[in-house]
Amino acid sequence: MAVATKSNWKFGSGSDSNDGDDEYDTQLQTEAEHFNEIIIKQEYSEEIEITTELTETYSDDDLPGGWEKIDHDSGMPLYINTETRVCSFSKPYFLGIDSLKNHEIPVENVPCLNQKLNNETNTASTSTDSTSNKCPVTLSHEEYRNYCSKVFKFRNIKCYKFNSWVKRREYIKKLKANLKTKDLQQTTSSTSDCVVKSEDKIFSMDDLQHFINLRSKNFIGLLVEYLQRELKTSNYSFEIKELEHSKYPYLSTVVIDGIQYGVGTGSTKKQAKTDSARATLHILLPYFKHFQTNKNHQANNKIKEDLEKYKIFDILKITDSRILDICVQSTESTPYEMLKLCIKRNFGENSNLLYEMEQIHCGSGTDSYYRCTMTVSKYSATVICKDKLGGRQKGAQALLKVLHPHVQFFGSLLRLYSHQHFEYNENKPIKPKTFETDKYRSRPDVNLLKTLRKNMLKLELETNE
Repeated sequence: MAVATKSNWKFGSGSDSNDGDDEYDTQLQTEAEHFNEIIIKQEYSEEIEITTELTETYSDDDLPGGWEKIDHDSGMPLYINTETRVCSFSKPYFLGIDSLKNHEIPVENVPCLNQKLNNETNTASTSTDSTSNKCPVTLSHEEYRNYCSKVFKFRNIKCYKFNSWVKRREYIKKLKANLKTKDLQQTTSSTSDCVVKSEDKIFSMDDLQHFINLRSKNFIGLLVEYLQRELKTSNYSFEIKELEHSKYPYLSTVVIDGIQYGVGTGSTKKQAKTDSARATLHILLPYFKHFQTNKNHQANNKIKEDLEKYKIFDILKITDSRILDICVQSTESTPYEMLKLCIKRNFGENSNLLYEMEQIHCGSGTDSYYRCTMTVSKYSATVICKDKLGGRQKGAQALLKVLHPHVQFFGSLLRLYSHQHFEYNENKPIKPKTFETDKYRSRPDVNLLKTLRKNMLKLELETNE
């Protein structure tokens, strides 16, 4: 705003008036200059702007649509999208049909790297007076990572790529189940609030092995709790099949880690699953039926006979060396016979058991041993034995242990694969029933009728006479 000044001037005559005019002009000029300086200061101010010195090859003509270049106060170019007001200090570029995650990176769009390479190129060309040195146009992902690794830290993340969405969903489902199992193990206390008693004593830890809460739970719930808390696995399922049977049309099989365990039948799917869960618990926990008997106060002769029959095997480990002799004396299935049945049930009839026997010698050279290796599918076991016959049985025991990591005692395997134990075979052919006796019973007996007629005629003749 202009500053107004007020001055009082006195005018005289003669030479005094000329001197007054000169003084007036001088003062008026001084005030005008001061007035102009005030106006200039109010209209604009002098400032210094900083900008980068770009190379001759740099151009802003190839910016994508909607993007503009603005000079930032820092001196670096700033790019803004006028529609979305998204800013970037790196020059955006149009991708086109190239891959988003795996395409050549233009060096021009990485400002610091572009300037560094240009400086190195200019220095090299100046020192060698050569025009062959040029800044690269694009970078591969490995070259760009090597440049960024000088400032940033990278870490490797394992990723899984699936061939189909079905396999991916199965993997995610299994992963979520494992996470639920871990959460259950962390939140569930290690001790149980129930005590399982027999008629005269409390079972010891050696007999029970694990405490299971039996209150208000069915067989399926007990099996799931045992698998999650004790065996720490979530890879289990119930396979349901339909049978041509009017009374029990459903067959359920419990599969744990790809190996079949208990089998059960029922009039409904739920009943079949419950029966298979009960059979599986009886295999995994030999004393499980003792618990149910004591709980319900019922004596089942079949259960008692079964428990007494396999009592000796329920205290022998699967790899015990005495098993073969006891099986021969008790006319039970040998480990090798049980292994063949196990392979047939779990891997199919066409699966082959690879059996290798290699002779090895000790340092003295007098004693020789055999190294027996048995392999089926992805499972394998190797044992050292003195003779081939014993090595085959011992190798079968070792392979059975590998196939059944959740089973500790040999009695549980006998309940699965013994030829004397009851096993339902859904593939067993149904023989047609013969009704020859009923057929003959429904027909009239011609010979008997002839004899009867002959005797009746004879009796009539005698009566008439």
